[in-house]
Amino acid sequence: MTPVRVGIDLAPANQAHRAPGTARHVFHQTLELLRLDVPWQWVPVAESRDNPLWPHAESFSPILLPGRRFFTRAVLQIGPAWRRAGCHLGFATTSFPPLCGPPFVVNVFDSNLYEHGSTWIASGQRARYHLNRWATSLAIRRARRVFTDSAYCQKQLAAVFPRHARNIVVVPCGTSDLGPPTSVAPEWAREITQPFFLYTGTFSENKNQRRLLEVWSTLQAQHADLPLLVLLGPCPADYGRDIIQPLLQRAPRPRDILQPGHVTNAELAWAYAHALAYVQPSIAEGFGLPVVEAMRAGLPVACSNTTSLPEVGGDAVLYFDPFDPTSLRAALTHLWTDDALRAQLSDRGRAQAARFTWKKSAALVATEIEAVLKTL
Repeated sequence: MTPVRVGIDLAPANQAHRAPGTARHVFHQTLELLRLDVPWQWVPVAESRDNPLWPHAESFSPILLPGRRFFTRAVLQIGPAWRRAGCHLGFATTSFPPLCGPPFVVNVFDSNLYEHGSTWIASGQRARYHLNRWATSLAIRRARRVFTDSAYCQKQLAAVFPRHARNIVVVPCGTSDLGPPTSVAPEWAREITQPFFLYTGTFSENKNQRRLLEVWSTLQAQHADLPLLVLLGPCPADYGRDIIQPLLQRAPRPRDILQPGHVTNAELAWAYAHALAYVQPSIAEGFGLPVVEAMRAGLPVACSNTTSLPEVGGDAVLYFDPFDPTSLRAALTHLWTDDALRAQLSDRGRAQAARFTWKKSAALVATEIEAVLKTL
């Protein structure tokens, strides 16, 4: 009897330089899927042996599909590769779906394409916005299951695609150990000698670093002892030049605002271990993985009260309105000055973060894959 074979795309796990949240999601979810005892054979496909999942997938004899642009590979190449390998089903681990090949299931993270799409355009990502909308629409219309990471995302996608609502399944992210932090402070942190607030994520209008920097400048003008602000994550060149750098230059103490760019997991783990508090000012999040990571590390968290974030933070974070500078400023001040509040949020955060595990995420995906396979 021919064994059932399920293809799985490893390449998105290697995109940390562009989308660190997505890359961590795909890495940890896929790693747990490969560890499960499932009634099918995995057929992993990677773009190179440098992919961080390659060592974990080698026992499944992965297919190497090198030398392709990420979009071209995901949409045009991976489906035929799965078909040649005899796959009955494929798992597109981000929302770029194969145009041909076997039936597939898919992860979709960016429901804010539909509620807050203007923030993509305002960040200079008009082409990417339209490309992602096209890919997401195609994925949802063709996929046998759509895995999205919050009830907020499910509701948004179901409203746009009501005929496909029954195929949209909530699979929350997990959180796990990033690995040991660097044994000494990273190079960008060598001169840090005072407490700091932390943010991590790609820079864009949706992530709302603009308003955070405006408010932080106001607080710097009012408080000589304000902590540092560390903003980790990749920043598109044009957005950095036109939006972020002018804001930094206008700050009373620009040297107290660090923007190291993309960092390694070990450096990120160091930042979580040493920060005073974490802030997530996003206008919209499909899930908000850094919020859970920060809570797991014991950091007190202040975050926006919009979209999926209250669903993720529960009663363990301090909320603010991301559109209201006064609300953001009050939350930051409260978190900075109230030692008892930070201790309370730290304890609550650890308990809240424990609800989210990648084992649970992978088990939900595997259950849905098995259900789809029974219909083929």
